[in-house]
Amino acid sequence: MGRVLTCVRGRFMGSPARYDAAWLWVTPSGEPTRIVGRSWRHTVTRTDRRHRLTCTVFAHNDGGTFAEQAQPLVP
Repeated sequence: MGRVLTCVRGRFMGSPARYDAAWLWVTPSGEPTRIVGRSWRHTVTRTDRRHRLTCTVFAHNDGGTFAEQAQPLVP
């Protein structure tokens, strides 16, 4: 609890004009259940400790939006 996690943008093909990040709780199979943050850093809370946590990066450009999800963590 209290540990700060950082989401890394990574590399996307093409020319993304904008990147966003979201922290989510996910099921064991990786399905999102709740967004718990919308920044590049997330401080682990007491409630997070009962869930798998992942960061998803969204790359946006004129062609649309592409999302890539990190491997879930169990805080």
